[in-house]
Amino acid sequence: MGIALPDDDQQPIHIQANSAERDERKGITTYTGNVIISQGSLVIEADKIIIYSQDNDISRIIATGKPAHFQQKPKPEKAVIHARGNTIRFFIDKGHVQLINNASLVQEDSTVRSDIIDYYINDQKIKASSSNKGKSNQAQSTQRVEVVIPPKKVGPQ
Repeated sequence: MGIALPDDDQQPIHIQANSAERDERKGITTYTGNVIISQGSLVIEADKIIIYSQDNDISRIIATGKPAHFQQKPKPEKAVIHARGNTIRFFIDKGHVQLINNASLVQEDSTVRSDIIDYYINDQKIKASSSNKGKSNQAQSTQRVEVVIPPKKVGPQ
């Protein structure tokens, strides 16, 4: 599917769902009902997943759920990333995962929570923001960005 461990691309893509519908002309396949997609270290779980492809290459995946879940090991030396959001947009050709609504991203002991989280896999960059930037009305306010960084582990002296 694109961005993952070096041998993930060589692994088969497995898809499980309660139902599937393919529109060949548009290159869109919709899976619904307890959908699970896996390829090597990459796993996406959601209530509904739409896969967009062109010339048999998957270009993006839109997963929705309460929440949908995405996990992947970006590099052999890195821990698995666990990401959640009510909507997950995975732009495969750009190595970009966008988490929307009730979004969280966890790697090792660090956590980021926000309305919107953009994770750039290739660059290992995270950008988090509130969906109501600059609005002062508390009634319209949504989740602020929250980052949890664990304390540095100190070995025996």
